[in-house]
Amino acid sequence: MARLRRRGFTLMEILIAIVVLVLGITGIVALFPTAIDSGNQTVEDTYASEITLSVVDAVTVGIRESRYVYKASAASRAWNYFVFNHDGVQDEVPPAPHDYTSSPPDGSFHTRDYAIVLPQALNLGATGQGGGLGPVNNTNVAQEPVFIYPVPLVGHGGATENNQRAPARLDAGQAIDNFNVNRRRFSTKDTETHWIPRVYPLGVYRRGQQPTGAGAPAAGDTRLEFLSNDNVYDGTGGGQRTIAVDPYPHYSFAFSFQRARIDTNNDARIDTNDEFSESLYQLKVFVFKNFDQAEADAIGPDPTRPVPRGNVPRHEFVTLISL
Repeated sequence: MARLRRRGFTLMEILIAIVVLVLGITGIVALFPTAIDSGNQTVEDTYASEITLSVVDAVTVGIRESRYVYKASAASRAWNYFVFNHDGVQDEVPPAPHDYTSSPPDGSFHTRDYAIVLPQALNLGATGQGGGLGPVNNTNVAQEPVFIYPVPLVGHGGATENNQRAPARLDAGQAIDNFNVNRRRFSTKDTETHWIPRVYPLGVYRRGQQPTGAGAPAAGDTRLEFLSNDNVYDGTGGGQRTIAVDPYPHYSFAFSFQRARIDTNNDARIDTNDEFSESLYQLKVFVFKNFDQAEADAIGPDPTRPVPRGNVPRHEFVTLISL
């Protein structure tokens, strides 16, 4: 003790210095979880923005390069549709996209996930089921349905939703508003959210483009370049489907279309007196991470089942698309 005093220190001073040092280190360590979360969020935001941009680009190209019109008879109203070509669409490329009633090798054209029909005004019921074609110059937002893609396959209104794009249903205006209020569900955090039953999964093989041979992956399987080296396809059933190279396959997306309101009465503002456009649409892109399709299928017939975190959109982006 005397020696410490001779050097200008006391035991108490050393203890105080240690306490100050520990408090400083504790404060620095406390920043690590926040920094890690911030870094993860930055990566997630980057992926989400890039995915959204690619989806908007694919929609724009589809409308510009492969947009067609379906009209069954002179008495029916025309429906615009286009072919959506993007990672996540697992159906084969259609051989005759200009013929809406054609039947590709894997089924009817209108049932494929690349067939995007643009909405128009419908006489919607309380559950969002269309009861006929709405007025051409519609001003009522309640008559403007939202079409979501990929189309859910869960029953609605006595029919599978995939059939809402069938020629006969389009002729009769019996399409479905996929974002009707009865479509909302509660998440595991007890917050009301959009219920989106299906997504376009990223980083998977498209039908007809996967490798061939014994034990080869099937359409919808994660592409080999995103998997760890122990993922082998030798026909023995061995290997682990572990995503080890890039988190890209953890992401998926869906998107919706609704007609946009424009200034049709030329009063320099857009309000409820204005009509919805025949050529301008609101496109909303939903990006997911770790979407669980099995959970989505289970939630369909059980609206009281909470939506897991991975099935709640992590990011939503809105833009306008013109024909």
